[in-house]
Amino acid sequence: MRLLVPALGAALALSVLAFLTLSLVLAAAVVIGTLTLVAVAAVAAGWEEHPSYEERERARSLRRKDKWERSAGARAKDRARYEAYLEARARKAGEPRP
Repeated sequence: MRLLVPALGAALALSVLAFLTLSLVLAAAVVIGTLTLVAVAAVAAGWEEHPSYEERERARSLRRKDKWERSAGARAKDRARYEAYLEARARKAGEPRP
């Protein structure tokens, strides 16, 4: 980011120089090109400033752990319903058919 201001200044100076010396179409092309290069340089300045794979996976595992803990009640309720279903099915299978 510290090079962004000088790069914008250089692009502005080059643009003014281009409009003073070249035709409008060529000067516009120079302005578009220099601003594109400045934008690419600004985006590329922080290219390496991202979390590593391990940091992303650690954050993901913490989110999954929190979600698992929050849904413990729902899982217990589902487990109880399933066990009740199995018991009902076993009783039904053990009864003689009419």
